[in-house]
Amino acid sequence: MNEKTAMLQKFLLSPMFKSIFILSFVLCFAGFNASGQLPAAGIPLSARSHSVSVDVKVVSSGGATSVGKNTKDEHGRFTGNGGQGLSTTTYENKVSQIHQTVLAIAVRNFSTVPDEVQLEWYFFGAQVGSSKYFVFDSGTRKLPLAAGETQAINAASKEAETTTVQQMTTASGYNPLYSTERLGTSLKGWMVRLVADGKVVQVRASDLKYEEIGKDDSKLQTLKQPQHRRK
Repeated sequence: MNEKTAMLQKFLLSPMFKSIFILSFVLCFAGFNASGQLPAAGIPLSARSHSVSVDVKVVSSGGATSVGKNTKDEHGRFTGNGGQGLSTTTYENKVSQIHQTVLAIAVRNFSTVPDEVQLEWYFFGAQVGSSKYFVFDSGTRKLPLAAGETQAINAASKEAETTTVQQMTTASGYNPLYSTERLGTSLKGWMVRLVADGKVVQVRASDLKYEEIGKDDSKLQTLKQPQHRRK
């Protein structure tokens, strides 16, 4: 064994080399941790990114139509140009339509670790004859998702009803009077979103305007207010 080999062997067995080796290992491990390669199970949910998506399909939209019987009312009074009271007869017909929307929602976790999100769905409606829409119905559900899991959920709106009332009033010697009135609420669209850690992760909607509402909690909250139900 020559002198250089002996010196190297002495250095490798020295306390200084052991300290340098341990320090290098610690620094290497710390860099590995900072790169995010450690198992995410040890990271709080609030500190993770969420690799989730939501897909929505409309299963059904529409409903049943109910035609009411014609009714006849002969107790009305009509005053003609001569001031003489005449008996009137009013015929009325009602046609009601029930509307409901059903959505098939699929939420998928693309991550290799479990996750949890909140699924929210909203259905928008408007009074007949009004352009002001509001949140007609909504629902929410917390979804714990295993790694790579997809959960399927059906969300149905409550039923909305519109009624068309047609009337014809007759009096002897006068032309019939006709009137049509539409009442009730019609469904206008829907919006589905995923929320995690208090932040909106993804939004799907039947129209771009509803999608934008889903990204803004202040706008969404405004549409839940009762004043939007007035014409």
